[in-house]
Amino acid sequence: GAILDGVPGSPGHPARSTIDFQEGDGLLLAAETGIATEGRIWSLGAWGYTEEFPDLVTAEEHTNAGAYIALEESLMSKDAGDALNLSGSLRVGAANDDINPVSTFISATIVATGLIPAWPEDQIGLGFLIANAGDKFIDANGLSDNHEINIELTYFANLTESVTIQPDIQWVINPGMDGTIDDVWVIGLRLSVAKAWALD
Repeated sequence: GAILDGVPGSPGHPARSTIDFQEGDGLLLAAETGIATEGRIWSLGAWGYTEEFPDLVTAEEHTNAGAYIALEESLMSKDAGDALNLSGSLRVGAANDDINPVSTFISATIVATGLIPAWPEDQIGLGFLIANAGDKFIDANGLSDNHEINIELTYFANLTESVTIQPDIQWVINPGMDGTIDDVWVIGLRLSVAKAWALD
């Protein structure tokens, strides 16, 4: 569980994060619980603000809250003698669509470790997410579609004991949940360098 400042950023300085407890900011309350069994984890989470937020269309104010449920599953394990380790996840969530542009979402991932025998520790992952716009967000923005889809492919490799590299490519369909906008391709690369320091 967590209790957080409801407004952690400064609107006057959007590039800077600040902690500024002011009356009216409220708190963000979040909690998650789960059940772990051999090769499987179920999680249930919820969040909410103590202050109310303005409606996307009317002058009303509403409580802002949401919840999600997630499943992580080991589909194939090296412990069973397989050369390939396969795992997957599924997550479904919902939030108050009077306030939030996204009302519901569903995401799924699958990650394979050891797919290439020559590099048994490398991982390749495929992810899929669909975010559905709430009715009020659609009405307020005159959208021609009501969902955004993100498909992601990534590869994680150990170059050395302390250097890893992870290229990533994403295909965003209906960005901003607006069917009049062209699809977007996002390409990224993460390079990580880690050094273990030993104290004598």
